[in-house]
Amino acid sequence: MHVNDVAEIVVDNLENVVNGVYNIATTNVKIKDLASTVSEITGCAIEWIKREFEDQRNYQVSTKKAIEGGVLNLQKVRDVDHGIREIANLVKSGRIKYTENDIYFNERHIANLFENGKFF
Repeated sequence: MHVNDVAEIVVDNLENVVNGVYNIATTNVKIKDLASTVSEITGCAIEWIKREFEDQRNYQVSTKKAIEGGVLNLQKVRDVDHGIREIANLVKSGRIKYTENDIYFNERHIANLFENGKFF
């Protein structure tokens, strides 16, 4: 889900009476499918690595409560392709530099924060 969509949902519901927990999501995408879409849109090459272990967990959630409660409007959200194009354009324009920087890699960024006593 695009970060701007999450922000808009929060802002749109600040003055509404909303109780409980709401799952907000648009699409459940496997990493390998996301990589293929990135490759199709950007023309970048993908290096596939065979793994002996495949994560069998299912991350699909029900958004029924959010949709029926008016919290999530799927007509207003951006699709995955939009987000990919947006990031690709930011890299091409030079607004995002140093794409190998640790801040763009959750595992490396968190490890650095932890090592420097800044994680908590």
